[in-house]
Amino acid sequence: MLIPIFKDHNNKIKELVGKEYASRTLELCTTSFKHTVEFLE
Repeated sequence: MLIPIFKDHNNKIKELVGKEYASRTLELCTTSFKHTVEFLE
């Protein structure tokens, strides 16, 4: 349940990079996603 929500969030951030978010924000969200997936495995 958490993974699809996380993916959706990151996709929204990706669409808004350069408009509302910096590219670094996407990097941080992507890293958080990877760490969460590793933790849940």
